[in-house]
Amino acid sequence: MVGVPCDVVSGCWRQARVREDFLHFVDAVILVQDKPSGRWHQVLNDTDTYLETSATAMIVAAVSKGLLYGWLPRTSTYVDVVRSGWAGLSSQIHANGTVDGISMGTPIEPNASGYNSRGTDFMQSCSGGVGAILHAAKAFHDVRDRFGD
Repeated sequence: MVGVPCDVVSGCWRQARVREDFLHFVDAVILVQDKPSGRWHQVLNDTDTYLETSATAMIVAAVSKGLLYGWLPRTSTYVDVVRSGWAGLSSQIHANGTVDGISMGTPIEPNASGYNSRGTDFMQSCSGGVGAILHAAKAFHDVRDRFGD
């Protein structure tokens, strides 16, 4: 969903349906955001799983791009989700560039405990999740620049 608002060609016969699906996705995913941290869990709707950094990054990027491309209304609901998501995400980035809380590569697991047992050690997970953080950083800063702090 990260690239959807900018990847769907304007005028495409499926654009209206994709936009509708995107809005439903965003509205559902913001309901399960961990309010104290601004992040999302490894299994989004299971608060017994750990807070996962790359999932948070992908959601921050998707909501940011939805705002930037006009697929989401510029309301405090969506802007606040981006701000709190970025605050939670950036709290996981150390001065030396190491990022905490990124799940290592994950196959389809049979249950939530399978996902929750995935390691988050930086050396196990850095190749997969750091790119999502870069996308989120760019998208967040674009939202901040366009809509203000």
